[in-house]
Amino acid sequence: MNFEELTPVLMCCNNCGHKCIGYRARDETVRFECERCSLKMVSKKISNRVADVRITAPVGQSLF
Repeated sequence: MNFEELTPVLMCCNNCGHKCIGYRARDETVRFECERCSLKMVSKKISNRVADVRITAPVGQSLF
């Protein structure tokens, strides 16, 4: 991955609400990891109205 092609994006964590910075790649994929609770999220833009979001819960926690 070429780090010069990444653009920063301000995001809120879905788990704790902490404001963090994710990075958008050229293929419209945003990668994000919360510094406070270690939640990991990957978002891929499919169309103007649809996005595929994958959330990985921190160790020892569950999503629901």
